[in-house]
Amino acid sequence: MKNTLRIISVITAVALLVSLCACGNNGSGQQNSFNAGTLIYGGTDLSQYVKLGEYKGLQIDTASDEFNAAYEAVVQKDISSNGIAEKKLEGTVQDGDVANIDYVGKKDGVAFDGGTAQGYDLTIGSHTFITGFEEGLVGVRIGDTVDLDLTFPENYGNADLAGAAVVFTVKVNYVKSSSAVDVSDHYSELGYGSFEAYQTDTKKRAAQNLLFERVLSGSEIKDGTDTDMNTFIGAVYEYYDNYYVSNYNMDFATVLTNNGMTKDDFYSQMKTSAQSQVEDQMVYYAILQKEGLGTDYSLSESEATGQAVLDEIKKVEHIVRDYLYDNAVITE
Repeated sequence: MKNTLRIISVITAVALLVSLCACGNNGSGQQNSFNAGTLIYGGTDLSQYVKLGEYKGLQIDTASDEFNAAYEAVVQKDISSNGIAEKKLEGTVQDGDVANIDYVGKKDGVAFDGGTAQGYDLTIGSHTFITGFEEGLVGVRIGDTVDLDLTFPENYGNADLAGAAVVFTVKVNYVKSSSAVDVSDHYSELGYGSFEAYQTDTKKRAAQNLLFERVLSGSEIKDGTDTDMNTFIGAVYEYYDNYYVSNYNMDFATVLTNNGMTKDDFYSQMKTSAQSQVEDQMVYYAILQKEGLGTDYSLSESEATGQAVLDEIKKVEHIVRDYLYDNAVITE
């Protein structure tokens, strides 16, 4: 089903594309220089665009309500992003649930290629599958099996299925619930040797989140994020168009249509999301430049792949977040 039916939700696509859209451009269409560990903003003096607020000597009280909320947010993100959940074996499927399902899709009584899977985790309401699939599971009792009479879109990328009437036989195995998860029972799944080690690291990450939020709120982005925004979004639109054509034989416009969106909707959503992400990255890189951090990280132009850009973003964020933490006043 991953090759013929599954459509990555537009929200997920936007999240990934935002990470890609900050790839530096000097306005002439030429990639910036690749030096001093700044593949994205190499050659650009960010001090002319970013007026940094205070970022040294910031205080964090780990006994405060603010910190406790930040700590809990990190825990919940760990739980959700790693798919940690308890199995719910009773009740019915509701919108927003993550349902574990087995399914078989048949056309004219014959299972079609890519339409069968077992133990698939489907978020109801994510629009991952064709219209009617997820909606047809709402209200189904956990453990039951249902037949869904559906029709593929006329413009579906697979010509054998475009406009075809099909039947999906779907069994709901269980529903995943993260609300009742006790993280102390799952620290090993998160890569920690003990719960104490998890707590220590989570406290640090929570503090780092608060520190960067304060730096960001105290900083001013003077200019530089609007000029190339449509260029960025056009580039990521093209990236996904190539991705879907290559992997699903379907252009991105069709993907958007199947998810109830237009190209203008996509641009509008991307502009809002990309603006925030680009501003975050500019602050990270401005601190990196001002303090001379990360100069041991450098890529040649031939190494500057899309994945390399993503890796650098993560590396720079890690370097700067550690710097903020090391230069903060943390009280118990």
